[in-house]
Amino acid sequence: MRKIALIVVFLSTLNCVSFAQAKPAEELNAPPKQNRIIPDLGIECVYVKAGTFRMGSAESGPNDEKPVYEVKISRDCWMGTCEITQAQWLALMGTDPSKYKGGELPVEMVSWYETVEFCRKLTQRERKASRLPNGYVYRLPTEAEWEYAARGGTKSRNFKYPGSNDPEEVAWHHPW
Repeated sequence: MRKIALIVVFLSTLNCVSFAQAKPAEELNAPPKQNRIIPDLGIECVYVKAGTFRMGSAESGPNDEKPVYEVKISRDCWMGTCEITQAQWLALMGTDPSKYKGGELPVEMVSWYETVEFCRKLTQRERKASRLPNGYVYRLPTEAEWEYAARGGTKSRNFKYPGSNDPEEVAWHHPW
């Protein structure tokens, strides 16, 4: 099962949408650096300022998370705060492929290609409505962008997990 996340390079599991600028801000009439809500769909996007962070793990865990290294997020973006719901997917795509039905539940059972199409349609829709400036697109966040935002971006307190060093405080998980 996959959930959809969006990142707007303007304003994964698939769990948010984001948008960012395709060109440097100085080349665009850039939008204000505040949170945004995509009208009619109710997708809330928070502003994430560019910066650097240490990604990876030096401790136990999958080998693909080692070693720890510095990552630079070079452009500001806006990232969705929640998974794309089935109702939001249905409103834009006209179908609901999810196995576990419920309008407010995250959409699942969608492929990477379908999520890219969702982002393309959202970009096209918002441009047509003059709510997305030229040079900005909706797209999926990279793994690094998602982790950076989840850790708090430039406001990070260097927690091991988003919001805490204790997974019991911030996640449902199975301790291995």
